[in-house]
Amino acid sequence: MRTDESCNFGLRMIDICEPYNLTELASTLVPVKESANKLKVHLARVTHKDKTEAVEIADQVRDNSFLSLRSFLESLLYRRDAKLVAAATRLLETIRGFGWNLHLESYSTESSRLKGLIAELTTNPELIEAAAIAGISSHITELIEAEDGYEAIYLDRDKAKAAKPDTTGVEISKQLRVACNDLLQTIAVLHRTTGRAEYAEMARRINEVIDAQAQVIRARLTRAANAKLSDKNSSAS
Repeated sequence: MRTDESCNFGLRMIDICEPYNLTELASTLVPVKESANKLKVHLARVTHKDKTEAVEIADQVRDNSFLSLRSFLESLLYRRDAKLVAAATRLLETIRGFGWNLHLESYSTESSRLKGLIAELTTNPELIEAAAIAGISSHITELIEAEDGYEAIYLDRDKAKAAKPDTTGVEISKQLRVACNDLLQTIAVLHRTTGRAEYAEMARRINEVIDAQAQVIRARLTRAANAKLSDKNSSAS
């Protein structure tokens, strides 16, 4: 089984056995829970690379939103309307105060300065009036949404990054499989010695999960074999 499949299998076993709340099974369930939880942490960390890429994309989005606002205001400086030019000039001075090239700063510095800029544009009466004259409400909204989106993705990435496993996924998967096998054997022994129907029902449901997983694995191996054969035939043609 792949690492994610091992994790799902362990969680399914827990879901099946735990509701029965059988004291005789409690100690054997503990290693399954511990290994399954460790594997969940590992899988969360494995996605860290994808989350890092998502952070980079979100940062680019907010960079573009900032540059769009700045460029639009710069274009207004060439208009004949003196009031419009004055409003654009005032807004550009504010941007300079927070950093003309703040989009080139580190993630944390850019976030801090963008939040400050957004706060000024949305709470300072003078700037609110200038923004209305310049017609940049949609630009400000876009910048706010881009910054909020970045912060949400960055926080999610950091949570995944913090989940550092002590061992590799392969090792944890092996631990989980051993724990699941011990649990199955314990259930079989307890059914023989106690004759309780709950153990027979647990075994039946777990076997259904095992059969379903076996079908998934066989299907994956078949697809891989067919793909390999197809590539071989294509190369021979």
